[in-house]
Amino acid sequence: MGKTIEKNANFKNGMFYFVTDKNFYQPGETVTGDIKMRFTKAMDPKNIMIEVKGRERVKYTGLSKDIRANDVYQKSRIMDKSEVVYTSKGVKQPGDYTVPFTFKLPAKCPSSFNYMEDQSMLKKVKLAKCHSEVKYTLKAAMDSKDFGLVEFKEQIPVIKMDKAGKKNFSQTINLNNFAGRKYGSTRFDVENKKAVFTPSDKMETTVTIDNQDSGLDVEKLEIAFYQQIRLSKPGNQIKGLDREFTNLIG
Repeated sequence: MGKTIEKNANFKNGMFYFVTDKNFYQPGETVTGDIKMRFTKAMDPKNIMIEVKGRERVKYTGLSKDIRANDVYQKSRIMDKSEVVYTSKGVKQPGDYTVPFTFKLPAKCPSSFNYMEDQSMLKKVKLAKCHSEVKYTLKAAMDSKDFGLVEFKEQIPVIKMDKAGKKNFSQTINLNNFAGRKYGSTRFDVENKKAVFTPSDKMETTVTIDNQDSGLDVEKLEIAFYQQIRLSKPGNQIKGLDREFTNLIG
């Protein structure tokens, strides 16, 4: 099963939470999971339901009156689904119980992400700020006359895999200083273990440096992986974003 997060899972007379079969999903996949319940006294749940929501939001705000006129706040609904997965079948005695559930993601839903720029830096340089996200939330709810409503909610990561990822690539860099003096060139050959990495994968890469045509020594090599995001509104490109999510220094 996928990871179990029991945050907010406790209530007065037991526990209530869910687990899913995977830690992340691709668009169009079926999500399968189990709602887990532990009752410490006899209970009569009237019904148990799941609710799935997908939302896309972007907020782009200027820090001066001149920029403020171009403020943007947009949101859209990607998916909304709710379903009753259990109805009352009488009193449940103390013990552990499981209710299965399943639902299908839309085939063209965008990948999950959350981006917020460094506000302290933006204030210094007087630039506009941006907060944007695509989020999918799964909530399980149990209602009973004995204890009222109990809810458990977590995000479900959705990742669209790029099957055309490049496993190997090369680049030659010409080395010049600010005065235009030339120091030759250096060639980098990069070989990744895989063309496409998924969340929780160990990212392994090999870099071969050909420095024989350069007049400079290589003292340090820094490798960074970035996620690229493009935000836009109709008729006007807002901003291109690069988010560094891992940094390896050798």
